[in-house]
Formats: sequence, C-alpha cells, structure tokens
Amino acid sequence: MLYVLGLSYGAVSDVLDALQTLLDKALFLSKTTVYRNVQASVQETRRLRRAWLQQGRRIRFIGADLTRVQCQGESLVIGVVVDDLEGIELSVDVLDDETAETQLAWLRQIAEQVGTEVLVTDDADALKIVADELNGRSRIPISPQFVRNQRIGHCT
Repeated sequence: MLYVLGLSYGAVSDVLDALQTLLDKALFLSKTTVYRNVQASVQETRRLRRAWLQQGRRIRFIGADLTRVQCQGESLVIGVVVDDLEGIELSVDVLDDETAETQLAWLRQIAEQVGTEVLVTDDADALKIVADELNGRSRIPISPQFVRNQRIGHCT
C-alpha cells in the first residue's frame, strides 16, 4: 500500500523499519522483498481481472486511448481500455506501435471478450479507423463535448 501511495521500495522498507521500532513488532521488509511483493500483487491483480472479464460480463461501451511513456530511455506505447459507463479499467497494455492494425488486434480481442457494441475514442486517426471497424455501421457520430459528458458514442 505504501508503494501505491508513491513511496519507493527503499522508502517503504524505511517506513516499516521505523514502525517496527515504534510498535515493537516485526514489520521490517527489505527493498527486494517489497519489490517482489509488488510484482506478485501485480500478477495476482492481472489474474483476477482476466477471471472477472471471462465470467461473461457484458460491457456495451468501452473507451480506449493511447499514451507514450519513457522507460529506461525507450519510448513505449501504452494502450488503456475502460468500461466507459462505469469508469472501470479493463486493460493497460504495452503495444508494439501506434498503427491502426496493432490497435485493431488489441481492441478486437477485448471487445469480443466483453460483448462491446460501441468504442468511444478521441479524434486520433488510427483510433477512428479502429472504431469504424469495430463499431461497423452502428457508429454514433456525435460531438466530443457530448461524449465527454454522456460517455456514449464515437467522437468525429
């Protein structure tokens, strides 16, 4: 929990060491143990999310967007998919590139898994192509303001 709040592995270890002294209870974890616990939590979270999605839950409207992050000097493309009505994160994935083909393969899998009817996107060209492909003829051309406020449809 301390790591999720923004503390480094070392800082988490230091806080637990200080609490150990104050509470006179064994709380110390090394930086390596904190790291391993965080990684195990991430893997368990992914497993639980996959199981939850495979229960057949139907999500009619999903929202998708991409961002870039720098990681060890390398620029990575990160794709995020959410249940656009509930605001629940469905997927955060590292993509090979930003092409429409890559995005279509990535989003088609998620859309089919949850029974999506409409993909909500911004005005990025590749995402418009993907939305048209996934939404077929049911694409809803409405204003970006309406999509932000009502969260239904595809921006044009």
